Amino acid sequence: MPVSPRLVGLLYLVIIICGVTSEAVFRAAFRADPSLVSQGAGHLRLSMLADLVMALADVGLAILLLALLRRFGEWLAIGATAFRLVQAAGIAAGLGWLMAAILDAPRTAMWLSIHETGYDVSLGFFAVNCLLTGILLHRAGVAWLGWAIGLSGVVYGTGSILRLIAPDLATVFAPAYGLPLLAESAFCIWLLSGAPALSQQRQ
Repeated sequence: MPVSPRLVGLLYLVIIICGVTSEAVFRAAFRADPSLVSQGAGHLRLSMLADLVMALADVGLAILLLALLRRFGEWLAIGATAFRLVQAAGIAAGLGWLMAAILDAPRTAMWLSIHETGYDVSLGFFAVNCLLTGILLHRAGVAWLGWAIGLSGVVYGTGSILRLIAPDLATVFAPAYGLPLLAESAFCIWLLSGAPALSQQRQ
């Protein structure tokens, strides 16, 4: 049975909403002031729930994108799937650090810092996924989207490396993540519209 691009796009939309909400809405205040956890961790728990939903949707998306794009390069598609699954596993594993931040109040700042590092490391795997997916989209005849997703991979990879070797620069680099947000939103909209280029190739 052929994969519906709109279903893939719907999963991507869930990922984008959960990812942005988790980090920018629920978790940002705790990163700025870890002591807020002792006053109530409700929003931090909601961020954990959003991350869990995002990781689950990411697994489904990885499988469906494999089915959708593998004809443009089977091993590229398998590789992209593998790296995306590792990223999802990293995000899910990071929920343990957030729970530790709630349960171990005296060291909340440390646990949140560990989670932030682990999250950015998982984005290093997503960077490779983006580069491979960009190639697949280029082969599928959607060059502009392929370049956008590929450049997103460069941003994610740079951010991941900076988090490990120059954490202060990682903070300065953070606004660059606006590019991947735009690129992935465009990818999502393209899928929700039925992935016109792919539909034409099927006819």
